[in-house]
Amino acid sequence: MSFYNYCFERIRQQPNISVAFGEIKKIESNEKETFIELDNQEIHADYIFNSILFEKPTLKKNEYYLLQHFKGWMIETKEPVFKVDEATLMDFRVSQQHGTTFVYVMPFSETKALVEYNLVY
Repeated sequence: MSFYNYCFERIRQQPNISVAFGEIKKIESNEKETFIELDNQEIHADYIFNSILFEKPTLKKNEYYLLQHFKGWMIETKEPVFKVDEATLMDFRVSQQHGTTFVYVMPFSETKALVEYNLVY
């Protein structure tokens, strides 16, 4: 089962969570209200967690703008290959051709682990 299918299945089981898909046109948070505009409809909430950049931020001297992307896979092997008490963090032994790149491995058992690729540019 893919990560997203797993997450959405768990979310559907929660009576206090709604999922909506569409184009986010605005995110607003001030002293009076917090909402998003999704396909011309305002959705209000107590909190909004946002990882969307609508435009590149203005940088001050000695500040840097980085985009960081993660792609992960949950893999399972027939034979035991992982050490449950040993994670591999920030393994830079991968190509650095397109930016700073690393991989990490988070084992859950001797045969199951999350393997994640990270690219920063």
